Amino acid sequence: MASVEKWTTKDGKSTRWRVKWREGGRRENGFDSHTFDYQADAKRFKTLVDAAGQQMPPPEQLVAHGFAQLVPAGVAAPAPEPVQEKLTFRAYAEDWLGQLV
Repeated sequence: MASVEKWTTKDGKSTRWRVKWREGGRRENGFDSHTFDYQADAKRFKTLVDAAGQQMPPPEQLVAHGFAQLVPAGVAAPAPEPVQEKLTFRAYAEDWLGQLV
């Protein structure tokens, strides 16, 4: 299971948050980690790592959850899906009535 660690920079002026996990969750595997400026970001990323089975989440998930900067270089991050317009009841009803005739 991934963990969130609080640590202070060498100058003692800044606090950072590190998400640390073992690849695949196995003892024999080494640690991997990412550091964040905000605790909320670290907690969100930890949730993604846990959901991905203690692995770096796939690029689509990183982009979808606001972590596009973590997508490895050379890996094309998927474009965000366009937001669909909400269908009003009036438009739905007119379309449905048009199909009856």
